[in-house]
Amino acid sequence: MLVALMLQAAAIDAAAFDRDVWGRFSRAPALRHTSEEVAVARDGREGATSHFRLRLTVRRPGRPDAVRWTDTRSCAAARDAITAFAAVPLPHPDPPAMIDRDLVITADGIGYAVTVPVGYGGGSLAEPATFRSNVGTPLARWVDGALAGLRGCWPDAPTALR
Repeated sequence: MLVALMLQAAAIDAAAFDRDVWGRFSRAPALRHTSEEVAVARDGREGATSHFRLRLTVRRPGRPDAVRWTDTRSCAAARDAITAFAAVPLPHPDPPAMIDRDLVITADGIGYAVTVPVGYGGGSLAEPATFRSNVGTPLARWVDGALAGLRGCWPDAPTALR
C-alpha cells in the first residue's frame, strides 16, 4: 500500500511538473532509434522564480523509458545550460528563391530540437517555437554541450521530484 501511495504521489508531482514546463530540448540519433529529452520547468517552491527543475527522459527500443530528475539548486550545470541557451544563434528565415546555393539534406544524422517560448522583446511573448536541426549547427553544439554538462547531475536511479 505504501508503494502505491508513493507512486501516486510521484505521478501527481510529475503532472504538476508537466503543467509548469517552460521548454524542452532533445537529441535523437536517427540510426539508433533512441532519444534523450530534457524538459525544463520553473521551480515555484518557496516563491522562487529563478530556479528550474529538469527531467531527463531516455527512450530506447524495447525498453521502458528511463527518467531522471535534477534542479538548478543542486546542479550548477543545469543553470549554466539554461543560461547558455540565450546565446545560441537560432535559425532564421532562408527563402530559397533569394539564395543561390545547393540544399543539403542529412538523412542519417542526429535530430536536435528545442521548444521554448519566444518573444519580440519588452515582455511581449509569442507562441512557443520549436527549432530543429541536424549535426554541425549551433543548436546541435548547445544540446550536446548541455547534455554533457548535465551528465553528472542525474541520480543513478529514477526518483520522484524532490
